[in-house]
Amino acid sequence: MEVFAQTNLQLYNQLRRQGRSDEELRLVRAAYELACVVYSGYFGPDRRPFVTHVVGVASILASAGQPAQIVAAGALHNVYGNADFGDGLSKAAPERRRRRVRAAVGPEVEDIVYRFHLHRVAPAADAGYRHRLERLAQTDMQVLLLDLADMAEKHVDLGVLYYGDGAWVQDATHRHGEFLVAVARRVGQPALATAIESGIAQVAADPGLSPALRAPKERKHRTLVVPQSCRRRLWPIVAEGWVWLSRPSGWPRTFRRLKGRFTKMAWSRPI
Repeated sequence: MEVFAQTNLQLYNQLRRQGRSDEELRLVRAAYELACVVYSGYFGPDRRPFVTHVVGVASILASAGQPAQIVAAGALHNVYGNADFGDGLSKAAPERRRRRVRAAVGPEVEDIVYRFHLHRVAPAADAGYRHRLERLAQTDMQVLLLDLADMAEKHVDLGVLYYGDGAWVQDATHRHGEFLVAVARRVGQPALATAIESGIAQVAADPGLSPALRAPKERKHRTLVVPQSCRRRLWPIVAEGWVWLSRPSGWPRTFRRLKGRFTKMAWSRPI
């Protein structure tokens, strides 16, 4: 199986070897920079930093010879479905989110990502999965390519085997693997078909994980791991404040700071 990028540097070097222009490199880097922000703290069910998944999708699309707009869209493919914009929303694409993505990567890439949000075909073992992919192949080729690359990337480094519960992916590929490969070939993407076929074959041939490496069953999708320094609680705040005020210089500094704030408030009042 071809080795695909899992870090930004590997992706950049891959694009450089392909002779991509500075404009193309700048676009892909902008997509990665945004992905780093909206996926900060997120880990996949295989416990990889989640940003490595979107880098892998972008790398697969680059290996398939896709233009920079599609590669950049791969790095942000499901940003409206599972990224953190700090607004508390889930699976939503309000205009303020879309403006932020457009500002980072431009309207063309954002439009592809938005269409993916509306029309993506999530892995499923049901009979309708093939029909949904067939319909997508006829209506939106760019979104289809993102879907196929996303499925292929879940098998890179046998990743799906390390999910706590990867049945939602493995059941779909077990039942529809040959169809996925056939669709990729039919739409003129032999490199993408090879990536899917090779990944599925390697996962199927693996003897299985040792219990020592098996993740808890609840790890089915990506999870947020908040850094401990960001987990603020009342008692640490009070304790730190007390230590500050107990210092000889703590009280005078605190009063000077408060005096300055009150002075500014007094001067800012309308007469």
